[in-house]
Amino acid sequence: MSQSCAGIKWEVVVLTVLLPGPHWLTLTDKGGVSLPQVFQGRLDSLAVATIKALTTVMHKSPAAKEVFKERIGYNHLYEVLVSLGQPSLHLLKELMNMAVEGEHSSVGLLGISNVDPLLLLVQWLSELDSPELQLFTADWLRRLCCLNRQTRAVCVNAAMAVRLLATLECHRRLHRACAESLLALLGSLGSQSLGAAELQAFLRLLRPPGAGGAHPYAGPGLRALLAMVRRPGLECAMQYFDLSHGMAGIVVPTVTRWPGAAFSFLAWLSLDQDRLGPPGKGDKRKQLYSFFTPGGTGFEAFISSAGLLVVAVCTKKEYVTVMLPDYCFCDSLWVRIPDFGLRTR
Repeated sequence: MSQSCAGIKWEVVVLTVLLPGPHWLTLTDKGGVSLPQVFQGRLDSLAVATIKALTTVMHKSPAAKEVFKERIGYNHLYEVLVSLGQPSLHLLKELMNMAVEGEHSSVGLLGISNVDPLLLLVQWLSELDSPELQLFTADWLRRLCCLNRQTRAVCVNAAMAVRLLATLECHRRLHRACAESLLALLGSLGSQSLGAAELQAFLRLLRPPGAGGAHPYAGPGLRALLAMVRRPGLECAMQYFDLSHGMAGIVVPTVTRWPGAAFSFLAWLSLDQDRLGPPGKGDKRKQLYSFFTPGGTGFEAFISSAGLLVVAVCTKKEYVTVMLPDYCFCDSLWVRIPDFGLRTR
């Protein structure tokens, strides 16, 4: 679509994408000379509306998220947004809302449902001219990503450290407070996991720029490095299985015949705090172990939706449970489940 105004010609390229279902989404890009300020504001409003529409379509839908990645991709979305000029605060907030699929200030309840918008924001930071927008975005990225072990794991698995290092390489374009916030975020993610290549890139980043003097961010960088290696006073696991997915678990061979009169079980586990709804039908439980014979007899233990440990024995005649009501396990701490010795019948 081409238009002329006072002898000046500009072009607006409209990209329309059809996703499954009755949803038409429009991403607007501009070409040619700079657009008038009024039209620029309208483009920003259109971008905000588009992000809201995308969030609605992809809400709680892994399939829709995959379709968007395949047909459009966040790299293309980033290119379109950058081509629109400097973003508004509203647009940056909307991308954060897209990440949590709700109000970004409620991340403590919602968690991170879509990490890709956060990666986009990390990449965009060095292109922002406003120090205030840089600092606002960096601080909220740190809050969203470092909320708990689960949010850190999501960001680590998405290779956010690589994006952070790439952005920090453009430190001359970053406000100092923004760069320090990103380094603190990198330190927090590194305490969860950091690969050898990422660590090497991080150390290379802190090399002095010239023959003399230290790198301007040597101090914050060393603090980030210490955060990676420092361990809190409470016991924690250096390596663990992430079984947060509903279908995740560890499968052992079927027990055809118990080798003795009893068995013991020992495990370290940590459950992140969940939003516990009112008890009712359909409450989900977190299975700790389940050992059953082909005849249907056996033992199991699970954490109830209220965070309480329940141990059960199933015989051919009855199903007996014992609950430990004195301790709630949904506190994000590493705890040792004591040995259980149960005699078979």
